Amino acid sequence: MYPKSELIKVAKLYYEAGLTQQQIAEKLLYSRPTISRMLDAALKTGIVNVTIQYSLESVYELEQEIKNTFNLKKVFVAPSYIEVSSLINKDVGKELANYLTELCQPGDVLGVSWGTTLSYVSEALTRTKIEMSKFTVQNFY
Repeated sequence: MYPKSELIKVAKLYYEAGLTQQQIAEKLLYSRPTISRMLDAALKTGIVNVTIQYSLESVYELEQEIKNTFNLKKVFVAPSYIEVSSLINKDVGKELANYLTELCQPGDVLGVSWGTTLSYVSEALTRTKIEMSKFTVQNFY
């Protein structure tokens, strides 16, 4: 494997300095395919972390139709940018987590079911400090 210091150097030159892989190869005396493998290793080892920042724009007309048809108070329809079910679930989980964060107040009781989508919600939830005078856990079987 490549030394961590070299992976960091290559990643900084590529992502921060904006050099091409060919320019980095010439500068550090590696081949361009080696630079490509080093960038891949930097990503896989966590030296580089890629985050795509985007807001979930609602599909307003479809929301209104669903809301009116089923007499609902709140509906959010998230567009799917690509047809990958795990990424769609992640977007749905993110939006539901945001909504729950806005909705829940001190003293509220939140009932939660079990399911695949909820695992995506829990990943997207951020910790929020809520002062409570009494906290009770109840198990319902």
